[in-house]
Amino acid sequence: LIDAEIGNYTAEAYIGNRRIGYMKIEVLSNMVNTITCWAYDVNIRCLTFENDSVSEICVVLASEDRDGEIYTGISNSLGLVRFENIWNGTYIIRALSGRTIHGLRLFQGLINITQDEQNETLILNVTDLTIRVLTSDREPVFNATIRLYSQWGDLVGIQYTNISGYVCFKNLPHQTYALSIDWMNVRVGENYNLTSNNITMIARINRLTLLVLDALGRPMTETNVRFTSEQGLIGTYQTNASGYVSLNLPEDVYIIEVYQGMNQGLIRINLNRPLLVTLRCQISYLTLTYTSMVLAAWIGISIFWRWRRRGTILQVIKLKNMISKLDALYEKGEIKYSHYQKLRAEYEERLIDLRRREVE
Repeated sequence: LIDAEIGNYTAEAYIGNRRIGYMKIEVLSNMVNTITCWAYDVNIRCLTFENDSVSEICVVLASEDRDGEIYTGISNSLGLVRFENIWNGTYIIRALSGRTIHGLRLFQGLINITQDEQNETLILNVTDLTIRVLTSDREPVFNATIRLYSQWGDLVGIQYTNISGYVCFKNLPHQTYALSIDWMNVRVGENYNLTSNNITMIARINRLTLLVLDALGRPMTETNVRFTSEQGLIGTYQTNASGYVSLNLPEDVYIIEVYQGMNQGLIRINLNRPLLVTLRCQISYLTLTYTSMVLAAWIGISIFWRWRRRGTILQVIKLKNMISKLDALYEKGEIKYSHYQKLRAEYEERLIDLRRREVE
């Protein structure tokens, strides 16, 4: 709201130092005037030298003023980025690889926005970098971590190989790159001078095939095999029906251990190439000694029990004979009833006690 005398005026609208609107006003009385500002929609198209659309490019419009506006957008499958309601004027325009403002710079220039639905085209010199990771036996490596670095040593991106061993870094500027490969938390490959856009890396990963035999030379099936490296425990794997266990591992020194029943085995190998190894287990003397001690204890207990039971049976037979003799003496009248009754009760009590001990 402005108090103004009758007359002709010029009205201008600003954001910071940027003039965004202008009009001439004739003031005759109290009145409301609307200034139409210069806010435009702009379409930016990202193309290659071959006129192909470039998607997933981060396009940035930045005001020339240090504290001015910044607009960002991502190109779609047609390579198009649309900005709406952009103030008129000159902007710095940048195209960056990836989907963030921290990507590699593909283009930088100036753009002067002066009209609605203004169309601009950026020609980008980009390439895709495809990398495949294989073991020494040419098997694809799944879930390897690929780190890509620019020629200045900056991290460009991180990707993980698919089931076929591939990764693809898209829309990169033409330059020399470096990469590192990590798998199972071990560095298994690197290349500091990538000049091709389609490369195959043979990682320091080898296949170890292990045949596990018992002390008699027979395959040990469904047996747990423990793998340990200098980095720590790798894991425990089980042999198949033929006694084999086979897996890919990074180049390293491994301790392989087998413990099952009375069989035990241990081997140390340096996996610097594909290997087929036989691990023949030995009898575990500690387990054998323990088993023998337990068996001897059970045998001793069995012998003692039988001896004790046999002694009890003989005493039962002896008491039964004594009772029979006592009955014969009483029938002949050679012993008084009171004495007979007392002795028979004593014998029967001892007999019941022996039978109870026999049951226990």
